[in-house]
Amino acid sequence: MHSRINNFLTIDVEEWFQTVMFDNTGIKAVAGSDLEKNISDIIALLDKYGTKATFFVVGSVAERHPSAVSQILKNGHEIASHGYAHRLVYKMTPQEFEKDLDLSLGILKEVTGGEVLGYRACTWSITRDTPWALDTLKERGLRYDSSIYPVNFYPFGRVKRFPYKIKDGLFEIPPSVFEAFGCHLPFGGGTFLRFLPLNFIKEKITRLNREGFPAVVYFHSWEAVDETPPDIRMSAWKRFIQYKNVGQVLGRVELLLKEFSFVPMRAFLNGQRF
Repeated sequence: MHSRINNFLTIDVEEWFQTVMFDNTGIKAVAGSDLEKNISDIIALLDKYGTKATFFVVGSVAERHPSAVSQILKNGHEIASHGYAHRLVYKMTPQEFEKDLDLSLGILKEVTGGEVLGYRACTWSITRDTPWALDTLKERGLRYDSSIYPVNFYPFGRVKRFPYKIKDGLFEIPPSVFEAFGCHLPFGGGTFLRFLPLNFIKEKITRLNREGFPAVVYFHSWEAVDETPPDIRMSAWKRFIQYKNVGQVLGRVELLLKEFSFVPMRAFLNGQRF
């Protein structure tokens, strides 16, 4: 194992047709769901290495698959909110966001019987135009957010790369980036985890850990599948972005689990030393 630093491992639990690549209209009627199998496969992999993670669960998914959420909780992992309908925050009004968040928290608390500490917006969509979203998170008693990508081209602008207090009582735990040519660039999750060379990703995590900081690694529950895509008509570039190297994700995560230490995000709130 490269380092004694505890990094954060997070999984966004959502249906494959809930990504920004699809218009949900008309797809749900023909879309199959492997979500419960995907969750079982992910948990089995984490159990193999004695690793606990944070699962950001979409509320509507928890509504349809409560047994999957219960399985996550039963195995000692953290449940956090990924909203209710997987909508972009900057396309909602403050009132719509409050309703979406409240629905999510209500369902997750009912299924888990416990408190929910964290939130991650759909596609990192809390921006400089939606500061009210952070106020709402704090008002609802959430302790941390993981929605602001600290890259130069992101709508929030260049922000801090590591966990920081964004409001009294509310911390921001951003996904990891590296610095190059005066820019912050992503490497640790989603499309970047699938497209970038694994040795490159390992090197960036190792460098962060040597500097004394945790890395945030993330992937989606729908990425825990083979490389056969559902038979849905879509453009070639969307199919490429959505499915390229999907079949490699769990294998790549396993190689990271072999070399690095990971904990749930709630550990940050417990005074975990990094």
